Amino acid sequence: MNLEELVKFAAKAKVNAYASDTDPIFKEDKKLFFYNSGDWEYIDAYHDSEFAFHGTEVIKYKGKVVWKMSYHGEVLVKDRHVMLETYKVVRNALKQPNPKLPLRGPRRFSEHGLEYFFETAGDMTNFTGREEVHKDEQFLYKLNCIGGIL
Repeated sequence: MNLEELVKFAAKAKVNAYASDTDPIFKEDKKLFFYNSGDWEYIDAYHDSEFAFHGTEVIKYKGKVVWKMSYHGEVLVKDRHVMLETYKVVRNALKQPNPKLPLRGPRRFSEHGLEYFFETAGDMTNFTGREEVHKDEQFLYKLNCIGGIL
């Protein structure tokens, strides 16, 4: 497996999964997104409630798992309108992954008065990250992630 190819595939897969306008596939009690290209396969599987979620992204190369990321996030303001606006901003930020480190969205993104931030330590082989959304001084949303190659 070539690390540069993994990074390119991950960027393309993430834009074509949750960040896309497609609906997830429902299987048992989880939601799934799939993306395939050649020998590469991406799977995003998550469980959610109204204001929180936990999931795992997996990338396979020739049928073997080569990369994995686990994540947990929640909307901190328990208001349905705030939740919908926050998830919309997150989804739009995820349409713009960092092409060199496509874990989530860009370092910073603004839309409709909401500020999205993503900070990471490490690289595609071994990383941790934190995503946040704020409006003015109000902390609306957080996500933590961890992962790397296997």
